Amino acid sequence: MVTTATTSDAKGPGAMVGGARRAAGRASIRAFAEIYLPHHFSTVPSPMHLEVFEELEKLGANRGTRLAIAAPRGHAKSTLVSLAYALWCVCYETEPYILLVSDTAEQARDALKALKDELRGNARIESDFAHILEARRVSARWRRDDIVVGEMRVTALGADQKVRGRKNASSRPTLIIADDLENDELVRSPDQRERRREWFTSALMKSGTPRTNAVVIGTVLHHEALLARLLDPARSPGWLVKRYKAVTGWADRGDLWEKWESVYNHHSPWPDGGELSGPGAARAFFAAHRDAMLTGARALWPEARPYEHLMELKVREGAHSFATEMQNEPSDPATRLFRDEDIRFWDDARSSVHDFEGLRVSLEGHTEVICACDPALGKPGRGRDDSAIVIVLRESRTKHIYVIDADIRRRNPDETIEAILAYDRVRRLNRVVVEATQFQEMLVTELEKRAQERGRYLRVKSVKPTTDKHARIAAIQPQVCSGQVRFSQRHTALLEQLRQFPHGAHDDGLDALQMAVAAARKPEARVVGLSLRGVPV
Repeated sequence: MVTTATTSDAKGPGAMVGGARRAAGRASIRAFAEIYLPHHFSTVPSPMHLEVFEELEKLGANRGTRLAIAAPRGHAKSTLVSLAYALWCVCYETEPYILLVSDTAEQARDALKALKDELRGNARIESDFAHILEARRVSARWRRDDIVVGEMRVTALGADQKVRGRKNASSRPTLIIADDLENDELVRSPDQRERRREWFTSALMKSGTPRTNAVVIGTVLHHEALLARLLDPARSPGWLVKRYKAVTGWADRGDLWEKWESVYNHHSPWPDGGELSGPGAARAFFAAHRDAMLTGARALWPEARPYEHLMELKVREGAHSFATEMQNEPSDPATRLFRDEDIRFWDDARSSVHDFEGLRVSLEGHTEVICACDPALGKPGRGRDDSAIVIVLRESRTKHIYVIDADIRRRNPDETIEAILAYDRVRRLNRVVVEATQFQEMLVTELEKRAQERGRYLRVKSVKPTTDKHARIAAIQPQVCSGQVRFSQRHTALLEQLRQFPHGAHDDGLDALQMAVAAARKPEARVVGLSLRGVPV
């Protein structure tokens, strides 16, 4: 594709004469945007922008294309399509009749106003495309919702408005741009979703001809939203689909981000032992651990939406909103197994204890500490999933199970072993259970060996699952809902997995939680182990 760097001299596109600018813009929509709309395209484009530019350029030669794009909020999707692409079509007279469609008529008019502002206030466009703009000056057709430029017409429509019979002279709509056709309230109602879908398929998509191109852009607000259906080849065959996420790779050090979030939410101080917490303290924590916290982290548009800014957005707006608005991964509240009101905490504002030692003292020693580990190694299809270590405290009288550690991060086998041994030093583990495939049995053997070398006898048990993982996790729902299992507010990664199950992208922490709960509900006969130094375990 032609960019400003390759279509001009070192002085940039502004130094090009009108004819050269027009030629460069015609050859490339991206070049057009950078030449004529630099005030909108001053930041390095993301891979999403480059790919969408390429897809839009193919539309002229591939009439009848239907393109659905799901993009994160705040990633300039409307600027790219509803402004830059629509303006390119007007300036080069490629589409006789364009429909700009949005959820409401006012939104559509705003999109048309942005286009009109460039046509009548952008000096470079007025200079280079005067041959088509002269017709505008003598035209009476320049309204809030409809303009005629030369032989072209652009109409702004709100969803559910009358579409049938609209023409520009003899031309029915040749390009439909549908930008954010739904809203939060609409997608929550099955009846309203169905009415919008029916209008879209029966009215809007039938307003053109078989050669009409249609581009639908937006964010997936509900798993049954119109855009979600268009992205599904089984439900909408014939659509070219593009789905983008603001976070394209999660940071390796989930444990540091969990600590950061705990500081951000005033659940933990920074530095440790200090008195400061909140967003400012969290930013100081990030500055102190920046390199480690950004290892493995990838943002779709880091120049405009850095990973750390996205994580702040996730904390402020909540994981569910972030998954919907930024990741295009909405979940259905009706099918979520664990609801917010079902999750109980042992360290919330009403509690008198807020740490492990305080909890153990309050339970008067009637406790057992159990560690469960899902190493996430050697399992088919697991890729780079996290390893999870979950430690629970079981109270023998009430049978309550308290989650005291939830450590979810990427580790190699050696790091996993050392992490368990480190927890043993501070928690004095009574039992350890490890999900073990044939490959992972080696990890269990090595864990026992290293523990003995350090003077500890760890009771390690291999667990080989015989049922589906989702079924195993679902089986602990009664214990969670009854309050038998109680959580810590500090464990944000585990809580996010819990709230998103079974639709979340990750469930490694829940797998380890299920093992810990299962082990706690089956107490073994009390055995006093002796360390190699003769100290009771």
